[in-house]
Amino acid sequence: MNVSISREIPEPAYQLGAVREDFRTSKATLALCMGTLVFVIGFIGWMGVSSFPGVLAPKEPADWVILIGTVVGMIGAAVWGVREIGQMVRNRHMRVVVFDDGFVSFRHDQVFVCRWDDVGWVCDQVLMQKDAYILSCTVWKRSREQWGIRNDVHLIRGFPRLIEIIVNESKRRLVPLVLADLEAGKTVDFGGLTLTPRGIVRGERMLPWEEVHSVSTDSLRVKVEQRGAWVTWAAVGNSEMLNRFVLAEVANQLKDKLMPAPVLA
Repeated sequence: MNVSISREIPEPAYQLGAVREDFRTSKATLALCMGTLVFVIGFIGWMGVSSFPGVLAPKEPADWVILIGTVVGMIGAAVWGVREIGQMVRNRHMRVVVFDDGFVSFRHDQVFVCRWDDVGWVCDQVLMQKDAYILSCTVWKRSREQWGIRNDVHLIRGFPRLIEIIVNESKRRLVPLVLADLEAGKTVDFGGLTLTPRGIVRGERMLPWEEVHSVSTDSLRVKVEQRGAWVTWAAVGNSEMLNRFVLAEVANQLKDKLMPAPVLA
């Protein structure tokens, strides 16, 4: 489906309820990046000329070295900047519309429609790339269709808010399903950790529910703490985890439910 055509489709046609929020690519960020590129190129040229006036009419070998270095620096900055800005321009029409019952993503000539009830797995993590921290989120539907978004590429305004909605809506629907599976005696694999009716499994180790003190998650990892232990029982990077917020919610509910009753004196 073509994006220009899809945008003409009335929002009720997606049958996802009322529109809650509309996230679009930030034109202000794109303009700022263009301005920054022009400034960097101009600054490199100005530094070369102001520090070594001879580069404008090079006679000495040193002047030629500075001239070549300045030109190479300006060309390098231009190539890098044009490549990055080109990527932003290609994604300038990206839009994610959040409804009561799901979301629709428009990107290039692709339209991804996802009901909250169809979400099977969510993986959100912080990536380290070129000394920069990048927020990334991938959604898999139960049909195995996949959709991903990164804040360094798509430049969606309100990116953290969008991810928060996706995580919370999927968690609200998946937690009861996972609890039901565990109560039925099934095991549920979350990637780096597995939940079973008996406890939490990491590799060859298992921590019984009665010994679980807490399960928490932050932007980098999921931590499992054991009762009475000084050392963290398991710390698993978010890149290994699927539905990490679901796991934390389910695990904490189960450990509270199965917590041994206090012994009365």
